[in-house]
Amino acid sequence: HIADGAFKICSKLSQVSFEKNSSLVYLGSSVFRNCSWLKHITIPSSLENMGMLSFYECSLLEKVDFEENSSLKSIEPSTFSECSNLIEINLPQQIKEIKSNAFLNCKSLKKITIPTKVKVIKSCTFSKCENLEEVTLPPFVTEIENNAFDGCSKLKSILIPSSVTEIGARSFNGCTS
Repeated sequence: HIADGAFKICSKLSQVSFEKNSSLVYLGSSVFRNCSWLKHITIPSSLENMGMLSFYECSLLEKVDFEENSSLKSIEPSTFSECSNLIEINLPQQIKEIKSNAFLNCKSLKKITIPTKVKVIKSCTFSKCENLEEVTLPPFVTEIENNAFDGCSKLKSILIPSSVTEIGARSFNGCTS
């Protein structure tokens, strides 16, 4: 267990590593918030819960890896919001839910594959990801909520599966490519 805000505003922290076979199961809210020099992190497979805003405003964070056989089931609200240099994140297939604003304003993110168990793309999940070009939705998504991809001005490719029954207001507003 790493408590809420444990590393918050550790402005010179550039890398975080966990030993193999880590038994860490919980990251608190805002645990790495504003760690402006953090560039890479590998999330241990033992992690079950990650609090909201965990990596909020980690402006130099470029890559997030998850160990194989991840126990994580959801990405909480605003977990990676304002990570303006986030280029790559490969979400584990066990993820069932990606909550609102999870990747808001991740300006450098170019491609995302949504795990197959996710059924709803929540509001503002990828809003203002202005360099996002390609999104792969799972075949059983049923809803894309309001503003989900708002401001993704370089979005070129998204296949909306036949399972989608609702697309919310401004879901693709400003997708001008």
